[in-house]
Amino acid sequence: MLHPRLFGVRTLIFDMDGTVIRSGSMAIYALRKAIDTFYQRKNLPVPSHTDEELTIGLGAPSNDFYRQLLTEDVRDEWEEFRELVHSGESEYQQNHRVTFPGSHKVLGELRKRGYKLALISNCNRDYIDSVIYSQNLARHFHKTACIGDYKGATKTELFNQVISELGGPAAAVGDRYYDVDAGKANNIPVIGALYGYGTREELAETDTWITDIRQLPYLFDPIQEEAEKMAGSINSVRSLQHPTLVALDTPHITFANALTGSLLTTLTEMNIPVSVMVPEKHYRNNKNSPIDSKDYYSECFDWKQFQSEILDRRPDPSIESTWEVTNGTRKGSLVPYRSRAGSVLLVVGSFLLQDQMADKYDITFTIQAKSADIAKAVKHSITPPVKGYNKNEDPAYLFWKNTHHSAYISYVQAWNPLKSADHTIDGTVLTHSGGKEYFGNHEI
Repeated sequence: MLHPRLFGVRTLIFDMDGTVIRSGSMAIYALRKAIDTFYQRKNLPVPSHTDEELTIGLGAPSNDFYRQLLTEDVRDEWEEFRELVHSGESEYQQNHRVTFPGSHKVLGELRKRGYKLALISNCNRDYIDSVIYSQNLARHFHKTACIGDYKGATKTELFNQVISELGGPAAAVGDRYYDVDAGKANNIPVIGALYGYGTREELAETDTWITDIRQLPYLFDPIQEEAEKMAGSINSVRSLQHPTLVALDTPHITFANALTGSLLTTLTEMNIPVSVMVPEKHYRNNKNSPIDSKDYYSECFDWKQFQSEILDRRPDPSIESTWEVTNGTRKGSLVPYRSRAGSVLLVVGSFLLQDQMADKYDITFTIQAKSADIAKAVKHSITPPVKGYNKNEDPAYLFWKNTHHSAYISYVQAWNPLKSADHTIDGTVLTHSGGKEYFGNHEI
């Protein structure tokens, strides 16, 4: 289950050092080289520092960080020292990857899921630019900002600026108390990056912790948010006297696949027995029996059997029905559906709320989506048989384009599911679903 304070977040503000990049080795290299050069230029003894002394201030504002590494007699010359450090860092970045493992794929995945991403740092513009361009990070972020961009700026002010520009609700991810303080000042949740340079004590007031940046996609998932909201609504009407019938009305079955999977997992975690019926498996119509798109939604499936064996039996203590698969690789096989009192029978498919059927379910959901997004989902579901295969000529896509989609438009015009459904789901959050399998297999 998702963290309650992270529900609805749509803008993510990232710290850089210790959150997106592992700057420790780079900092040690650049700082040692800069210290040697700086003091030799001035004919002064070179002070010694341990690695821990060099890196303990990472994440602090630039002037504080560089001044504390210099001896008192030259602290006012910290900007000259900073330029030497930046030169060493740029040299290091050209030959080394400094991002944490998985950073690129995580940031790319979060952006695909619709999040707006910002990168904020207590550094100057030269440093943040050298990092994002040498490490190919710029493509992931909608905005980057640092305290060096504005005289006297603080992270708190930069957080506020990002939220104003990109919109909220927002959350922050960082490894130091500067990030925690900035998040609290802006009243947004903060995720502590325990894999960075801060301590557990510094991050004690964060809303939750992660020990690897690759854990972030499990915290921020709009599809899972929808599933958990749906599960709560279903549980609120669930009866212990009979099966609870739930309709998930969708423009196309592939458009609801990820949401259905998340909903099943969520209901199972709530100890609610659930089974799924997909009428599309039992469509009587196929390529060998063409049908006019205007009549398709009412004639493609045995709605009379569905009415008598499923919907009309909703008050009964149990539902048992057997259906023949009429298309696909399992054509001709029989599929039994059984649902007991206290359990949920989730029906997922198109045209589910026609002809006053909305009143026959215990609770109904419909997905509102743009045609372009539906087409994208249909194409995404097609496995190309050969390299360079044109999905626009695939029979499944052509059937959707020429028959199914036209039928769905006719269905919407005739029965207005947006009005008859109990809940409407914004289809824009469902347009990307590939990440679930990807992150679930730990392939990053």
